[in-house]
Formats: sequence, structure tokens, C-alpha cells
Amino acid sequence: MDFQHMAMSCRDKEEINGFYIDVLGFELEKSFEINNELSARIFHIDKSADVFLLKNGNVRLEVFLNREDQQPTYRHICISVNEREKIVEYARQKNYTVERIERDKFDLIFIRDNSGNIFEVKQA
Repeated sequence: MDFQHMAMSCRDKEEINGFYIDVLGFELEKSFEINNELSARIFHIDKSADVFLLKNGNVRLEVFLNREDQQPTYRHICISVNEREKIVEYARQKNYTVERIERDKFDLIFIRDNSGNIFEVKQA
């Protein structure tokens, strides 16, 4: 298993440069927008958000611009595994919530634990 990224929210776009890049030494790898439909499906937040993928060495952060504190959040942990489908099936057997979101290039898999923590699972 490899750690892929951690996601968090940030209220101020200026903090991307001022804190994450200048202070912590991350570089902007890419930015994109998550639309409200996908956001609602994955995170149960029915609004779009700007997302900044930052990298420093082997550490990646996905920072979602979110000007207000709210629950639920965009926080999740992403891992890559050798046998993703096996883990998905086992999680379902154990009655964990598994979201599979079909997409053109690749599908997304999110598994929630019983405390509401979200894990994105990618194929290694």
C-alpha cells in the first residue's frame, strides 16, 4: 500500500501561496474545479469548489477552497493498493459504504468507515 494524498479545506486562496507553497515548500502540481454534482456524490456537499493539488517530495495535498466551516467536509485519505477490487468487495461484505463513480478515463472508489472517515482507493 502506498499513501497517495491527503485532502483538506482552506478558506482563503491566498493561503495556497502564502502558507502551503512559501512556508511548507509545496509546489502547485495542478488545479481544477470539482463540480457540484460530483462534490455532492462523493462528499455530500452540493456545491463546486476549486481544488489545488500540491506536492513536496513524496507528499501530496489536495486543498479544497471552502470559505466556510461546514460538515460534511472534503477531508479524505487516498491510498493505492495492488488489489483494489478485492478490498472493495471485502468492504461491502463488512457492510461499509462503497461509492463507485464511473468516469470516462477511470472510475473513483470511496469507502467510508463507521466514523465517517473517507478513503479514496486507487489501483496501484
